[in-house]
Amino acid sequence: MTQEEFDRIPIEEHRAEHWRRIQPGIEALPEWLLPACAESVGLGYWLDPATGEPRYGGEDDLAACKQAIAFGCKSPLDLIGMAVSDDFELRVSAYRLIGSLKVRKAAPTLLLQFERFDRDRWEIAKFIPSLESRRARTTLVDWMLTHPDADLREVAAYALTYDGDAALAEPHLQALSNEAEDDRVRLQALEALGHYLYCKDQRSAYYRRYSDAILPYLPHSDPAYRFWAAFSLGQAGCKKAVPVLKELAATDHAECPGWWSVSREAQDALDSIQKRRPC
Repeated sequence: MTQEEFDRIPIEEHRAEHWRRIQPGIEALPEWLLPACAESVGLGYWLDPATGEPRYGGEDDLAACKQAIAFGCKSPLDLIGMAVSDDFELRVSAYRLIGSLKVRKAAPTLLLQFERFDRDRWEIAKFIPSLESRRARTTLVDWMLTHPDADLREVAAYALTYDGDAALAEPHLQALSNEAEDDRVRLQALEALGHYLYCKDQRSAYYRRYSDAILPYLPHSDPAYRFWAAFSLGQAGCKKAVPVLKELAATDHAECPGWWSVSREAQDALDSIQKRRPC
């Protein structure tokens, strides 16, 4: 199915199919698992670009809930045992539910798995911020800045990006400013600063400190740095960046590996800045 075909389907049909797929499964869940699906059901529906198939909010969480029941979980704390299963898919489902249900007592286990398994790291990074765990936050900051494994430092930086604590901009700036650091870590930190500046008061010292730290990367020799600087300044709504962004949008057709051209990202940033509504 193409996006155009998907968009032609009437909203009523999408809603009916959504509930046909989700409602029976949710109604069969034990009460302790219901909150795991509550938020994601509200995400509605979209076309999966990888498969060309419609996806409906709550499907992944419902599948994880069914796996937890089959595993024998009777309470949120039982998910900790599922998180150390030998089965990768079961572990991922456990991480998802631990995040959805905010099982803070699972934080030490998730940190252990994060450091132990390369394959699990990105999955844990998606859900560990939901725990709002001080221990997890402190550990991830330490790992981002000092762990000997660059791959782990990169994923720690990614996880912290979605923590929501504005104070985490400072360790990200520290990682970005370290020219001896691996580019993957620095680029993740550069992206993170844009998220921290989203909807921040542009008159504040906080905004000036971190937006001014991003601006020098717009003319960087590496297109990946120019790309992510453009992204972050677009997220920040930084009007000070507009002249350089216009130049990049017009002339910089270098590609950022895994993404698209700097010119396209710079134009997206300009559109974001110009169309920004009050938060």
